[in-house]
Amino acid sequence: MNKYDSKRWVFLALCILINVCAGIIYAWSVFQKPLVALINASPAEVSLSFTLMLSMGSFMPIVVGKAMDYVSPRQVLFAGGLLFGGGMLGLSFTNSLTHLYVCASLVGLGVATVYPGGTVSNMVAFFPDRRGLASGLLTGGASLGALMWAPAAVALMAAYDVLTAFRWIGAIGLTVICLSSLIVERAPRDYRPAGKAVGAARQQKPAVAVSDVNWAGMLKSPLFYLVAGVFLAAATSGMMIIGYVSPIVQDVLKLTPQAAASVVMLLSVANTGGRLAWGAVSDRLGRFPVIGLMLIVGAAAMVGLSLATTYAMVVAMIMAIGFYYGGFLSIMAPVTAELFGAKNLGVNFGVMFLTVGIGAFVGPRLAAVVKAASDGYGQAFIIAAALNAIALVLLAGAVYCKRRLDARRLVMEM
Repeated sequence: MNKYDSKRWVFLALCILINVCAGIIYAWSVFQKPLVALINASPAEVSLSFTLMLSMGSFMPIVVGKAMDYVSPRQVLFAGGLLFGGGMLGLSFTNSLTHLYVCASLVGLGVATVYPGGTVSNMVAFFPDRRGLASGLLTGGASLGALMWAPAAVALMAAYDVLTAFRWIGAIGLTVICLSSLIVERAPRDYRPAGKAVGAARQQKPAVAVSDVNWAGMLKSPLFYLVAGVFLAAATSGMMIIGYVSPIVQDVLKLTPQAAASVVMLLSVANTGGRLAWGAVSDRLGRFPVIGLMLIVGAAAMVGLSLATTYAMVVAMIMAIGFYYGGFLSIMAPVTAELFGAKNLGVNFGVMFLTVGIGAFVGPRLAAVVKAASDGYGQAFIIAAALNAIALVLLAGAVYCKRRLDARRLVMEM
C-alpha cells in the first residue's frame, strides 16, 4: 500500500476544515446592517465590500494554480490563512469605508487562495478514483461554513458587537487554516491509490489516455469552449434565482424579510447537499451524464417556479435549484482534470472557474433587468430555464467532440 493511501483522507479532512473557515464569505450579509450603523454608510457602499471579496475569487485560483508549480500547497494554504486571518483581524478595527474595503479585499484574497485555489486541485489529484466525491466534500465544506458561521456571527454580535465578531472569527480562522496547512502535503505526480480504478472511467468503456495540456493548449481546444459554455450558462441561470431568493419569495409569497431569510437558509442546505451528492454520483455514472441530469433538473425547477403559487411549491422549486446548482461547483474540477489532464489542473481549473465569476456577475443583474422590464420574476424564471436548454445543446456538442478526440487517440495508440 502506498503511504499516501490513508494519509490522503487526513489531508482531505483538513482541507474541508479549511474550506469551512473560508465559508464565512458566503455569510457576509449578516454583517451588512451592523456595518452600516458602525461607519454611518449606505447599504450600497457597505455591500461593495462583498463585491470586492467575490472579485478576488474570480482570478486568484489562476494565480494560485501557477504558484503551486513553484511552491507547495502547504505554503499556499499558510499564506491564505495569513491573508484571511489578517484581513478579518483588520476588520475588527474598522472605522471607515476605506478601511473596510482594504481589509475585505484581504479577506477575499485569503479565501480565494485556500478555496478553491489551494485545496481543490491538490485534493482532486489525491483522489483520481473518487474525484467527484473529493471535490464535492471540499465545495460542500465551504457551503457548510456559511451555515455554521452565520448563526455564530449573529450570536457574537448580539453578545458583543460586530468588531468583536470579526476579531473572534479572524483568530479562529487564522489558527485553523495555518495549523492545518502544516500537515497537508502535495499529491505525488501521477498518484494512484493501490487497487483502485480511476474516476468515472471505472463504470464506462476502457479509458482513453488523456493528454496533459497547459492552459494555453486548453484554450486552443474546441472542447474547452463547449464545456466552459455549459458551466457559464448553468452558473448564470442558477445565479439569476439564487442571487434574488429573498426578494423573490417576498414578492411571490408576500413574506416578511425575516420569513424570507428562513427560505434562504433552506436554499443553502440544498446547495450543500447538491455539492456532496452530485459529485459522488458522477464518480459512478460519469461526468457528462450527470451534468445532463443536473441541467434537466434545473430547467424543470425553473419552469416549476414560474408556475408555483403556494409556499410549499415555491420553496421546493428553490431548493431544487440550489441542489442542482451546487452540483456544478463540485463537478468542475473533476471534469477539467479528466478532459485536460491532472498535471496542470491548478491553472486549468482556475481558468475554468472564471465561468462561475462571470455567471455570478451577470446572473443577478440579468434577473434585475428582466424583473424591471416585466414587473415580475416570471420572465426571469423562463429565461433561466432557456439557459439550461442552451447548456444541454452545448453539452451534446461537448460529448460529440470528446468522442471524436477519443477515437483519434485510439487510432494513434494502435
